[in-house]
Amino acid sequence: MQTRLEAPAQEPRNVEGRPGEIHLAGVSRAYARRDGSRVPALAGVDLDVAAGETVAVVGPSGCGKTTLLELVCGLTAPDAGTVRAAPAVLMPQRDLLLPWLTLATLYIGLYGRVLRANLVEAGQEDFIRTARSKGLSETRILLRHALRTSLISVVTMFGLDFGALVGGSALLTEVVFALQGVGKLTYDALQNLDLPVIMATVMYASFFVVMANALVDILYATLDPRVRLA
Repeated sequence: MQTRLEAPAQEPRNVEGRPGEIHLAGVSRAYARRDGSRVPALAGVDLDVAAGETVAVVGPSGCGKTTLLELVCGLTAPDAGTVRAAPAVLMPQRDLLLPWLTLATLYIGLYGRVLRANLVEAGQEDFIRTARSKGLSETRILLRHALRTSLISVVTMFGLDFGALVGGSALLTEVVFALQGVGKLTYDALQNLDLPVIMATVMYASFFVVMANALVDILYATLDPRVRLA
């Protein structure tokens, strides 16, 4: 963008705003050449982005997209104008506490029942009776022998649930707690019939489901020695 830069109306500054809010007023930025001249990258840019909004900056090479990103992230200062930006790249952990508890409550009962049933069944196995006959303590038998084999079913369930959660099955939790997740993105794309986004989210979810199942197969051999022999 070859536009002459005007004299700054006020001292350029970066001001911290609300998380996720971006405000640019009359922002200009130029870079110096070796011969002493200056090449303008941005000139008189005004931009307002509210918290939660998504903005895409599109343009040809050299139009100033990288410079705009550097200004928003605070990596450089403008020559003129005001930048007030506080990008919410990562949410504070305290804001994720309730979503964590919600998802944990959903699965903890089912996982607990399955694990308890497996532990009771493992307690009747021959290798557990052999361990007791050798004089091993109940704690060592439980943690070292019974728990490892009992985790097979839990790991299987966790692999399926993890792939689904990462793929966007936690839609209700994302909507209730205003989280910008894959499930909310897929839901909005379905409402707007945005086929490219729908295809991308389906491929994204499929990738994590396949990866989770591959990881589960590897964990099988780690947890149960009998699987390695098979």
